[in-house]
Amino acid sequence: MKKIISLVLLLVCAAFLGCAQAEALDSAAVGSAVAFGSYEQGNGQIPIEWIVLDRQEDRVLLLSKYALDARPFHEVEDRDVTWADCTLRGWLNGDFFNDAFSDEERAQIVQVTNATANAPDTQDCVFLLSLDELNAYFPDEDSRIAEATEYAVAQGGRVSRETGKTYWWLRNKATPDDAALMVRYDGAVNEFGDSMEADIYTVRPAIWVSISA
Repeated sequence: MKKIISLVLLLVCAAFLGCAQAEALDSAAVGSAVAFGSYEQGNGQIPIEWIVLDRQEDRVLLLSKYALDARPFHEVEDRDVTWADCTLRGWLNGDFFNDAFSDEERAQIVQVTNATANAPDTQDCVFLLSLDELNAYFPDEDSRIAEATEYAVAQGGRVSRETGKTYWWLRNKATPDDAALMVRYDGAVNEFGDSMEADIYTVRPAIWVSISA
């Protein structure tokens, strides 16, 4: 009987949290922070905090406030690879998508068509910002500066010794064929990027979430 009661309480709490989460998203203003999904952050699997970047009639664009993990853009040397076929995109739309979100949350995430310079268009549920999107949503370098979670740092994520801020990937290739762009600890973007195989750069996922009834 106690097990049944505990299960019922858990289901009620989950339903309550789901309703509260949906209400928060529905009323969230651009620039505000919301919780959605959960991920290991160094002190257990806890809610992910997101920044609302854009708001449309039926959906909002979210970017994780903190860099959540450290992974290479592509795990093997391949000068021809783009965002469309890199391993980081596969991980974001595979393991991360399934691990970070519940069934109900995954149903709320909108699959979108992403255009990326010098790459084929892609259908993504989870993605990285492009350089164009970075410039549109974060026109000044200071606003791009980000921190990494303890977990991301433990995974090898690079942070500045002076400021403790992190370096995070964008989804564009850089000028060298085997490099990808990333945002530096000071918010600047280096046009030469770094090797796609580098596993020291962190990941700030982005998602569009439905807020329609």
